[in-house]
Amino acid sequence: MVPLRGIELPDLSGKHIFIGAGHGDPYASDAEINELEALLTEAGATVEIFWHHKGHSLTQEELAAAVQWYENL
Repeated sequence: MVPLRGIELPDLSGKHIFIGAGHGDPYASDAEINELEALLTEAGATVEIFWHHKGHSLTQEELAAAVQWYENL
């Protein structure tokens, strides 16, 4: 989710960000996740989103994707 709107983000060039997101999350909608991705990308970050269908839950698949993402940095 977007924690704060209307602020200028620092230059995030060279920064890599992993977002684990669940469709149907009651706290962070798909639209919010996509907005966050756009804000971070516009600030220069490389963003990878892993989507799952378990809402706000942290899944084994998400953890495995995060590990793989980290190992490929």
